[in-house]
Amino acid sequence: MAALMLGRHAAALAHAERALAREPREAQALFFAGVSSWWLGRKDDAQRYLERAIALEPQNVEFRDVLARLKGGTLSK
Repeated sequence: MAALMLGRHAAALAHAERALAREPREAQALFFAGVSSWWLGRKDDAQRYLERAIALEPQNVEFRDVLARLKGGTLSK
């Protein structure tokens, strides 16, 4: 997602949320919403989005790693 990579975290979150409104079970959109939320300081929202993404794709190592780092406080900006 270009907005996330450009540091436009609020725009990235809005884009992910629009995608989720159309397809609530889109794991990649949930992941981007989680990462964007984390960048915006919304740790609880980030965790919820990431947990939903992992529920849909439990084998996804990147999703699991980011959530573990978020919970452990080692995810850095």
